Amino acid sequence: IYRQDVSEFDSMEDWRHLQAIDSATEKLGRPVDTGGNQLVVTSRIAGYHSAPMRSPLTHVTIQPMQETSIKSFCISWMVAVHKIENKGKFDPATVMRLAQQEAVKLCGAICEQAGVRRLAQNPLLLTILALVFRKQKMSLPKRRAQLYR
Repeated sequence: IYRQDVSEFDSMEDWRHLQAIDSATEKLGRPVDTGGNQLVVTSRIAGYHSAPMRSPLTHVTIQPMQETSIKSFCISWMVAVHKIENKGKFDPATVMRLAQQEAVKLCGAICEQAGVRRLAQNPLLLTILALVFRKQKMSLPKRRAQLYR
């Protein structure tokens, strides 16, 4: 479940949505009480503390990805993409070489700009950066705002 933070609320409908999520999580209870079923509620941290969840959920904050994790992600992501795209076209060693070459280029493009580096610390945004990088023929826009177009 994605839970908007209060800074994004425009209407009473948004507040009712927030209350419905809180109510549902309270009813679901603990995994041990519901046959092991678990629930994950996500929210941006930006406005969460203004109206935190009332239910007794465990709260965690995902730490930003570090440079080594970003590099590892880029390699794994490119390998997965190339295995799908090049299935039957090249031998596995060639596919791996192509994937690693693109991963190095992606990491380089990310490291060139401080704003993009900050975006890459978030796994979802890093995935989007990788998609944009491939769509833009192995480059990222020079301005961060252009990524959102």
